[in-house]
Amino acid sequence: MPSAADGTGPLEPDFRQLLERLPVGAYLCDPTGRIVYYNERAAELWGRQPDLHDGAHRFCGSLRLFTVDGQPLRHDQCWMALALEDQVSYEGREIVIERPDGTRLTALAHANPLRSEDGAVVGAINVLLDISERQRGEERQRELEAALAHLGRLGLAGEMAAGFAHELNQPLTSIANHGAACINRLRSGETALDDVLDSLQRIVEQAEHAGEVIRRLRGFTRQTAPHQQIVDLGALIGETLRFVAMDAREAQVELCPELPDGAVPVWADRVQIQQVLVNLIRNGIEAMAANAPETPRKLRIIAEAAAAEVAVSVTDTGPGIPPSTGERLFYPFVTSRPQGMGLGLAITRAIVEAHGGRLWLAEAGGAPGKGACLRFTLPRPPEGRQGDSG
Repeated sequence: MPSAADGTGPLEPDFRQLLERLPVGAYLCDPTGRIVYYNERAAELWGRQPDLHDGAHRFCGSLRLFTVDGQPLRHDQCWMALALEDQVSYEGREIVIERPDGTRLTALAHANPLRSEDGAVVGAINVLLDISERQRGEERQRELEAALAHLGRLGLAGEMAAGFAHELNQPLTSIANHGAACINRLRSGETALDDVLDSLQRIVEQAEHAGEVIRRLRGFTRQTAPHQQIVDLGALIGETLRFVAMDAREAQVELCPELPDGAVPVWADRVQIQQVLVNLIRNGIEAMAANAPETPRKLRIIAEAAAAEVAVSVTDTGPGIPPSTGERLFYPFVTSRPQGMGLGLAITRAIVEAHGGRLWLAEAGGAPGKGACLRFTLPRPPEGRQGDSG
């Protein structure tokens, strides 16, 4: 501890030795905020060695400080200054330090007042932990997860290509038929303008339908940076059901959504959560492929809204999940599909957990007509973000 009551005296040898050996930055201020000591690691973080004799350096030895969102921060607004002013500790608070060469790092500040035996504040100590490398690692992890999610969407789109081709073929065939009808009427000299206009209107409608199919596919497969915003989960489920409707019809599966009335806002990346829904729904559809003719093929998609989160369950009427599989269902490369890679549910869980939610096997099923139930949660939008919708 500083030996002088005002924090300006020399440090006790043991205390100084301890601070010098710390792998983190540490410095002391007197009650006015003047820096009276800093260790070598603090100087490395600041990128400079302030001269303590001129008394000009207060609260922090860095030339410039910023908030985590990049806003300039005065030295008398930093955590050390607040610890002295409020006479309370500020633990694990982020701050951005700019070195003289312009490089920046993010540090966790642990600012604590120092008190004399009678309880008076005689200074403060701030310990700085550089978390820049950790943040870079987390960013690389997010980029990797986003890339894997994108690959997963491309894989799903490839698996669903036949369905998209069929869905596109319907409006294109209709366009060709109505176009041919218009040409035939005009060539025959018929002047039934209403019939021609009706055919042209149907051509426009079918072209818009084909364009919507393509837009859905492009939106699903586009590689974009994850962006969380307010998403109406009920509307997204409805859109996703249209997305997989062809797969369901071909598999003779009845899709049975049960959604709350009105909007169901969640805080999510729209494309990634649609990927979660597509994965779970298609898994359920495929699980019922071997059902006996007398066994119904129904897929229930239920959304239940609570105060802090929304839960979605996807339940099929297939044979269920073997008890030996259990939690391994979500491990990479674990699959019951002969042509599957076993990455779908692993990626799906990673996406849900990155959103602050959970994904688990709620029911393994196995009884006749009672298949597996997979359930996941998503958080409600945070306070103050009600206008950030998309």
